[in-house]
Parts: sequence; structure tokens; C-alpha cells
Amino acid sequence: MAGVSDLVGNMNNIVVVGAGQLGSRHLQGLAQLSNASIIHMVDPSENSKIEALKRIKEVSTTKVHEILSHDSVETLPDSIQLAIIATTADIRLPALKALCSHASVQYLILEKVLFQKASDFQEAQKLIENNAIKCWVNCPRRTYPSYCELLEYFSTDPVTNMDVVGGEWGLGCNAIHFLDLLAFFTKKVDFELDVSHLDTGMRTGKREKFFEFTGCILGECGGASFSLRSTFKSQANHIISLYGETRFAVIDEVGGRIWKVDENSSQSLPFDLPFQSNLTTTIADSILSDGTCNLPEYEESRMVHTPFLQALSTHLGSELFTDSIPIT
Repeated sequence: MAGVSDLVGNMNNIVVVGAGQLGSRHLQGLAQLSNASIIHMVDPSENSKIEALKRIKEVSTTKVHEILSHDSVETLPDSIQLAIIATTADIRLPALKALCSHASVQYLILEKVLFQKASDFQEAQKLIENNAIKCWVNCPRRTYPSYCELLEYFSTDPVTNMDVVGGEWGLGCNAIHFLDLLAFFTKKVDFELDVSHLDTGMRTGKREKFFEFTGCILGECGGASFSLRSTFKSQANHIISLYGETRFAVIDEVGGRIWKVDENSSQSLPFDLPFQSNLTTTIADSILSDGTCNLPEYEESRMVHTPFLQALSTHLGSELFTDSIPIT
């Protein structure tokens, strides 16, 4: 790492903490930025860093960026323009604390699910505020062109109901995406959730140490009702339905199709599901050039996360999620 201090000038220092499955996709996106940057990947796993470098080479053969790898944040430069923390939820707060104690961070993106404990949300908020960091959470559906078009479609007939139904689509780790989507359409975060229709207990998740849920979560937000249903032992695609008073839309994200129906017409259109790498390119470019992006800011996302995790805690038999909710 001796050469880091020599890489000066107008180049941005961009950091990805956690170079695993999702972190490597962020790195792919950053490698496609047009303005030269120093991109730092932080991960203690050599295998993760090797695989991440392979993925970077899949999308970028230019020498515009300097790609540097680190085992920990301690070898990073002390001034960072943009950081993305893409670790699992159980170690996200320690990663944030380590980063803030070592470097000055201007802009920050946190992966979701944000944290597993109620206290982590409060501690993270203090870190963000005390270090004057502008922070967003990677719930990117509100940035998808198709959903932005639907926001306009429902502008004269606001969404009053959202249903998400499918097989085992990851109710624990992915429900927050659809709760954020409803917050995007209603412009409200006053969530009330009913978990009495969840299946008993938890299911083994795709990753070691993490678990999943099946069954149904019901609720309301901003005057709109919603249901999120994940069917045990089913592989059916998840389907999202949005309803106003006189129109509705049905979205098959995996199948790449959207149907819009109102009193006068019906349409079947392609639904574009962007790759995370492409989203990262657009979002990072917006942040670095304008200091803003279309992801939810930390405070808004915290207000969506908290009632969701409290509801899962109730399902597991605790009034408050003082113990960890093992999702990521």
C-alpha cells in the first residue's frame, strides 16, 4: 500500500467495504465510471477479492481507474469521497464504526437490510450525523425507470393497495425493498404491520447464520394497504400488483413484463430490471457530480426498517428487537 499516498490530484477515493457477491457488483459499476478514480476494495478474504477483480475485468478493460485491495480499513486513505458498505447486516455497524474512526467520509451508501438490532440504528445515526456524512440506503427500485414511469401513471390516481406474492422470494431479506417501494409511491413512512399470518418460526436462509420467513405480512402505510406473501416450498416468480381507484398495474420483474390497465385502455410493456452494477454506475456518478441521488436517505430508510424489524421480533416472541433478527 505504499503507493496510495502518491496517487493524488483530482482523483476520487472510492471505497467498497465487503467484496462478496453484492460488493463485487458495486465494484463492477464503479469500474465503469467515466472519471478516473482510485477504487479501494476492503475484504479480509483473498478469494472474495480475487473473484471481485475477475468481475471488474468482465466489464472494464481500460486503465482509467486504479484498483487497490485492502484487508481492513486501516490501510485506506484518510479522505474518502464515496464509500459503499456491502457487508452482511450483522457486521455492518462495526464496519461503519471502523471506517468513521479511520477516515473522513463525504458520501456513504449502506446496503440493506441495514442492521439486525434496534440499538444499531441509533448508533449509526449518531455516527452519520457527528461525522457530517450524507448517507443513502441501497433500496434501488425507486430508481428503476419502469417504477418511475409508474409513479407518473398513478399521479392522478394514487396507489391504495400493493400486493406482492410469489414462492420463497426471501421475505426476510427482500421485503424491505417492497416496503420502500410503497413509501416511494405514497411518500409516507407511517408503517403498521401485522405478522399474525406468517408461518411458524424461521426457515434456513441461503447464507450460513441467516434465516428466512414464509407466510404473509399485512399492513398499511400512508393510507394504502399492502400484503407481502412468500409461499413455502414454491419457486413461483414474485408478482407485484399496484392498485389505484380506477387503474392498476401488474409487474413480473423476473419475467420482464408489466401490464397497465385503466378505465380506457390496457397495455403490456417490457419491464427492465437493471443490473446492480449498472445502477451503481448511475448512482455513484450522480453523487460524485451533484452530491445527490434517488436512493432513500438514511433517516427515511430507518423509519421503514424499524417497524419491519419490530414486527419480525414480535413474530419471534419479543416485544422489541433487542436481540438480533438473523436476516441480511
